[in-house]
Amino acid sequence: MTLVSVPLALPPLPYAYGALEPTIDELTMRIHHDKHHGGYVAALNAALGGTAWADRPVEELLSGAGLAVTSTANQDSPLMRGHTPLLCVDVWEHAYHLRYQHRRAHYLEAWRNVVDWQRVAARYTTATSPNAGGAHP
Repeated sequence: MTLVSVPLALPPLPYAYGALEPTIDELTMRIHHDKHHGGYVAALNAALGGTAWADRPVEELLSGAGLAVTSTANQDSPLMRGHTPLLCVDVWEHAYHLRYQHRRAHYLEAWRNVVDWQRVAARYTTATSPNAGGAHP
């Protein structure tokens, strides 16, 4: 297994941007891959930069402590699946459309500046402690 270290790179699409035409047009693929997905990768790199996690392989970040990045549909929460969330973000367009329009990456950039990172760190410490019981500080 090849370990990937931070900074992470946006993986290329395994097909041409226009390969899904006419169902999904080339421009939509370019926007979603390059702007949206690229924005997530950039935000993750920015969040990890300057932390103790910055030089760790991404596989260690996600699995070394039993951590996972998940996605839920609609208004579902990781709690409904018995998971202990460290951090959640609503990326439905209704969460940011009025201020940021379709610029989800700009919303996420601003959003990360208002996250209570000390609380996230406390949740991480609780979740990775030897007797982790799923408490949510």
